[in-house]
Amino acid sequence: MLMMPVVTYMKNKQKNIQSKYHHFTKRFESKYELIHMKLTSRFHSESTERELIHSKINNLITQSTESIE
Repeated sequence: MLMMPVVTYMKNKQKNIQSKYHHFTKRFESKYELIHMKLTSRFHSESTERELIHSKINNLITQSTESIE
């Protein structure tokens, strides 16, 4: 008789632990994805800014050589 409540208790405990585990992994994954997206966007924006600066410098050089000639 005592065995049945123990089995039920253990099943419920296992479900609770699994639920907590899944909840934690989902939170961790979402935080990791947010950090990854933020870093990716930061690096991407830096390369875009560099390309813009590079383009402006090239335009200035072109304009200055045209004005010298």
